[in-house]
Amino acid sequence: MFLYHEVASLVRLRPTLRTQLTLLYAGLLAALGGGLLFLLVPLGGSASVEAGPHSAAVAAALNTSIRQKEIIGAIALPVVVLLALVGGWLIAGRSR
Repeated sequence: MFLYHEVASLVRLRPTLRTQLTLLYAGLLAALGGGLLFLLVPLGGSASVEAGPHSAAVAAALNTSIRQKEIIGAIALPVVVLLALVGGWLIAGRSR
């Protein structure tokens, strides 16, 4: 019976203002960062290189570099959002 009351009180737990501000800050950062990645990935396109003896190899290397940067950006976004959660929690908890 005691466990039921504990679980029920956790379900009805209302987030504090600090939690709400933290989630708002991290949510905005995640939405803007995700939107930026969503827009930049299709715009990245492919590299065009002038015709020459090694143009195919250079174009392949540039395309690989572009793809690697997109992957790094996709990995960095969750890390930055986690840092925003921590930073938002600390900033929201400051008094004055």
